[in-house]
Amino acid sequence: MTTVSLHQGGETKTFVKGRDLTSDRLTRELEESALLVTFNGQRFDVPFLETCFDVEIDVPHVDLMYPCKKLGLDGGLKVIEQDLGIDRDMPDISGRDAVRLWHEYERGDEGSLETLIEYNRADTANLEPLMETVADRLHERVFEAVMAEE
Repeated sequence: MTTVSLHQGGETKTFVKGRDLTSDRLTRELEESALLVTFNGQRFDVPFLETCFDVEIDVPHVDLMYPCKKLGLDGGLKVIEQDLGIDRDMPDISGRDAVRLWHEYERGDEGSLETLIEYNRADTANLEPLMETVADRLHERVFEAVMAEE
């Protein structure tokens, strides 16, 4: 776990290993959160955070990967963003690129860290419009369909 980005109240914060990414900081930030929204976080982010930082994440959690699949939105986060027209400021960078960028940073390339941070921030900030779209579509599919039947 090299960086963690959190988006709350229109602001995205990023914490970096060896700087300000600590168990205490992560715990404080999560305690201030009413909801944790991730994409594949149930299988990846949450277990890694809990293991790496010896924390228990008990904030209510929505892993958007599952409702996206239910709505027929398949593929990774970036594919779904493209399908929905959610813009991304960063060029498409893969998980493999993220590892490479971290190693470049460890060898002294500060620019690689900045690219990695921006990539993570884009992933995190784009969960907000994705959550809004998923909630709207689920509302239409479930509630409005039920109301139409009545």
